[in-house]
This record gives sequence, C-alpha cells and structure tokens, in this order.
Amino acid sequence: MWTLSLRGKVSLKTDEVSRMTEQYEIRIQGFLDPLWADWFSGLAMTHLPENETLLTGPLPDQAALHGVLERIRDLNLKLLSVSCGSRSEKIFENQRRTS
Repeated sequence: MWTLSLRGKVSLKTDEVSRMTEQYEIRIQGFLDPLWADWFSGLAMTHLPENETLLTGPLPDQAALHGVLERIRDLNLKLLSVSCGSRSEKIFENQRRTS
C-alpha cells in the first residue's frame, strides 16, 4: 500500500516493504570461509557436499541482488546458479506439477 505525505513524497508502509523482499538461493563453486558472510548482505552461508557454497536469504530488491553478484565477481568465484524463491517452495511446486 502506498502512502502520500503532505510534502508530496510517496513511501511504502513497513509491512508492504517486508512483503516485497524476495528469497534468493545463490550457489557458488567451492567452500567460502565463514569470515566472508558479512560481505554478502547477511545471507546465510551453507557448505554443500558437492564442494559448493549456498547463500540463502532475503534481498530487498534487484539492486541488492546485483550487489551480491558483483561481490562474487570481484572475488573471482564461479557462480553456478541464482534462484528466486525458497527451495521448499520449489520442491512443493515440482511435486504439484508431477501429481
């Protein structure tokens, strides 16, 4: 919901902003040291058995996503995939399609 102030500025209510964030899963080749976690906008870092690191969590907008991708590039890491939405949503969606 948009709100308009007396000064003519348009803003979003806080609950609307929280609903606009998207959950992302970003897979990177290799294991990142947990010390890098703060550099990735607070995304959770999980090491996967396939010698991959999974970064997961909400990002407020596309600019934040591009910021994370730029950091991956700057560290010369191999980007394997970027997904929007949680893994549980995808599993549910896949199960729904096959049923």
